Amino acid sequence: MKSLLLPISSVLAVVNGGLLRGGTRKNPGGSGGSFFNAFNVLWYKPHWQCDSERAADFINSRLPWVDFAGISEYNATFPIGDEGYGSISSTCGQDNTPIELFYNRDKWSLLGSVPPKPICRDTSIIRGDTYDLRDQFQCGKGRGGNYTLEEENNDADCCACNYSSDEFEKVVASRPFVAGLFDSAGGKVCVVVTELPHNIRNVDGPGFNGCTDDPSQLDECMLNHDETSRVRGTSNLVSSVLDLCGNDVPIIFMADTNIISQKVSVEDIFLSTESINNPLAGLVEFSDGDSPYTCCNEDPPTQFAMDRIAVTHGPVGLKDGGGQLHIRNLNGGASVQGDTIDTFLGNKGYVCNSQEEHAPIVALISYSSSELMQSQPLREA
Repeated sequence: MKSLLLPISSVLAVVNGGLLRGGTRKNPGGSGGSFFNAFNVLWYKPHWQCDSERAADFINSRLPWVDFAGISEYNATFPIGDEGYGSISSTCGQDNTPIELFYNRDKWSLLGSVPPKPICRDTSIIRGDTYDLRDQFQCGKGRGGNYTLEEENNDADCCACNYSSDEFEKVVASRPFVAGLFDSAGGKVCVVVTELPHNIRNVDGPGFNGCTDDPSQLDECMLNHDETSRVRGTSNLVSSVLDLCGNDVPIIFMADTNIISQKVSVEDIFLSTESINNPLAGLVEFSDGDSPYTCCNEDPPTQFAMDRIAVTHGPVGLKDGGGQLHIRNLNGGASVQGDTIDTFLGNKGYVCNSQEEHAPIVALISYSSSELMQSQPLREA
């Protein structure tokens, strides 16, 4: 990756208490609206095999220093969350694949979400210290069951699947998403966290992921039903984000994209059509073509640049005259394929050490109209 603009260890250490004026860790918003000009976000996919308290400790220790955290396939019984944070959760498909979006509710007011029902908010997906899912999250029969056509309905209250009814099939049937529309003293933002299905080629050749090995193969990707993505099984994701976020609110997108090559960007896989102005088609990463390797904890390890954080610039930002979202800093994963991953604050290696675990990544995001980055230096906590 290219050189980072700011040391992430300092960013994580001070973002709620020292990065902006008027904030403390207990009340990070402070009294000044300028605090909302910049914030950290975290994305982490422990993968369903992780059943270690290490993952919970990592998530819970990082939450107080970020505004938004997307956590995918956390299936362990150890509780995650923070009293100062709200959450929106969903599952999808036969495997009941879980995903959660945490947000700092002292700074951000939730205006709407997918899934939309209050029963999907501020609650654990599982019951207590058991592995049993709450009723509203039981979309399928559980991992290892047989797929049936009935499962395409996903009619539990908190099911949110990327695919539309025209796209149901086993290989795309368990990829969930959550989206939240938020307001703050600094303006609105829409946050989307998801797992994308494995993309495949529409010509003879390699199967899963065959079209994201290299940018030259992108035209061979099988499109979704609405032709809004080069990843099949994503039509409902795009249409839901368009309905909730529109094209005027900037979007923060955090996902396991299942993109293989770091040279293929998130922007490359989303498309607009003559009839659909897809807001995800304008996603921009910190350094297109130089994404960190994050997947996976397997042999050989860390071969793929799958986990991404991206933003749409958007015409709406600060209420005092606008501003566009930009990623100012990104850390996590490995800059060299197969190298040791960096999990911030001097830590190295995977967190849970479970099979197929993905490396966490964190980004510092700000509005372009903010003068913070030039005028307010970081300091150690």
